[in-house]
Amino acid sequence: MASYSDLRHEDVTRLEEQYGFRMSGLERLEGGMATSSFIATTPAGRIVVSILDNQDDEAALRLARTVDHMGQHGVPTGRVIPRADGRLLSRVDGKCVLVKEFVPGRTLRRLPDATLITAAGLLGRIHGVATGGLEVPVGLRRLSPQLRNLLADFPDQTHARWIRGRLARLDPYFPADGGPRRAAWTVIHGDFTPSNIVVTDDDRLFAIDWETVTVDDPMLDCGMSVLNMCVTEGRLDSARLRLFAEGYRSSGRRFEDDWIRPAVEYAAVIVSFHRYRRHHMRFPNPARFDYFRIMVDFVEREFPGSVSP
Repeated sequence: MASYSDLRHEDVTRLEEQYGFRMSGLERLEGGMATSSFIATTPAGRIVVSILDNQDDEAALRLARTVDHMGQHGVPTGRVIPRADGRLLSRVDGKCVLVKEFVPGRTLRRLPDATLITAAGLLGRIHGVATGGLEVPVGLRRLSPQLRNLLADFPDQTHARWIRGRLARLDPYFPADGGPRRAAWTVIHGDFTPSNIVVTDDDRLFAIDWETVTVDDPMLDCGMSVLNMCVTEGRLDSARLRLFAEGYRSSGRRFEDDWIRPAVEYAAVIVSFHRYRRHHMRFPNPARFDYFRIMVDFVEREFPGSVSP
């Protein structure tokens, strides 16, 4: 589980010296899976101070540069605030610290129709960002060979076989090397879901949490977003999917209708893998032992095939 950090008085004093402004009214932000984040007030406004608990120096610097890159290319996100010496990162107790502007707003469990259209358009804008100068992993939106090897350790081998069977059907759509679709790969967010979209009071949208950014097939990114935005009462909602496609196309990008269903299925299979591994193996939680089955049931209803759980 993430090793969460605190900011002590001496830590704040050191950060103030490095950034060249005062920080007061520190308040912890809840909900981070891989960071310990705090809101602070400065003479220029509020900021977010994030201790990147589970990232090494290389990953932390990549994240900082990614957020900075996205902001410079017009993607609305919390702007990175550099130190007085121009560096993007600082350090507390051996962990990297990233400071960003605070984006006032809220996250929604379910996006209203109009917001859904805008969000899909924002995803299209992200996919249109130039990759030049962006140093991120490539091809990591699919279940990697290393993670697939862990299926042998699943206590529930029935579920492991189900995942293998589904992936065998889906891999031809999204081969690891990209196949003929490789030329269309773009920068993708990786987890563009309602929890990572801040909606301001004047209905502007900001994309946050770039830890999963990679260069990969944009339809895989769309698949994860549709899974989280266009499912109603356990079924893929065709009306909301049409709105999503409309919004995505409004960015000037092509929405590939023939590829969205396998992309959504792939996303659901990946989520079932991670939910099972998390709640049964990494951090056993009997209250959530059946949580992965929500995805299994969804896949079986929406994408009936030759395998069954």
